Amino acid sequence: MGEELLTTESTRPLLTIAIPTFNRAGYLKELLSLLAGQLRNEPRVELIISDNASPNETPAVVQDFPHGSNSFNPSLLFWTRRMQSTN
Repeated sequence: MGEELLTTESTRPLLTIAIPTFNRAGYLKELLSLLAGQLRNEPRVELIISDNASPNETPAVVQDFPHGSNSFNPSLLFWTRRMQSTN
């Protein structure tokens, strides 16, 4: 039981950063660059980006972000996109 607890503790993120965004591609790119510099070689960071169906280049900024690189290695990178209503 103690071994199971130790494994769970070591795989849980130390820090979760949640970033909601809508039509802020430039700001998001700048923020990700700043975070990359501050969190270099820190694998215990979970990064969650939630996009509210931005019609600009926000999806490309997220997809082009070099997650998993040596400069910034978050344990998870999620990108959610809420679809616009057709009403």
